[in-house]
Amino acid sequence: MNRTMVSSVHCITLRYILSYTIFAFIGVQQARCETWTSVTVDSVSVGNDILVGRLHSSPKGRCFYSYYVKSLKEKRDSIHKRKSPFDLYYTTPLYRDYPLFLKEFRKNNDYVIALFENNNKGYTDKQMVLCIYILVDEDGKSFCHEITSRTKLTDVFAASELIGKIRQVGSCRYTTPLVTQPKHGYLELSYY
Repeated sequence: MNRTMVSSVHCITLRYILSYTIFAFIGVQQARCETWTSVTVDSVSVGNDILVGRLHSSPKGRCFYSYYVKSLKEKRDSIHKRKSPFDLYYTTPLYRDYPLFLKEFRKNNDYVIALFENNNKGYTDKQMVLCIYILVDEDGKSFCHEITSRTKLTDVFAASELIGKIRQVGSCRYTTPLVTQPKHGYLELSYY
């Protein structure tokens, strides 16, 4: 190829990349501008626990549900006020033993997914489109502070059963110290 052809190929490639980037940015901005509404669909007391379920929907008909146990959500908020996330000053935390962390994460993820797939309706996590949000404290203990799903989980589980499963997620442990720096904080993860 001669120099003119190379130059025009670069020019076309740059125009393509620039226009693709602009259209992608516009699409993301439109999605962000979409107004979501949120309403409480469940608020159930079981013993000392309060299960809250919310329906989040968009004008375009998209929706999902979120669930949390009030005391666990408050525990998360309290940790947020007292501690820093492990990745606050770094792009990623400096794990002490990343292969071990990944091994434990995979084991815990499999356990949690199996926990929720054990239901009377026979739904899989893929059918429910589950995302289980956890906080891992610096001592390696974890707890679930929220679950999102495309399925109304109180139609799949009794409220007491759902609370029990949310609390069982807290049996997942991680070897400490999780990270080498900083020494104190927490890590937020999600199981799919």
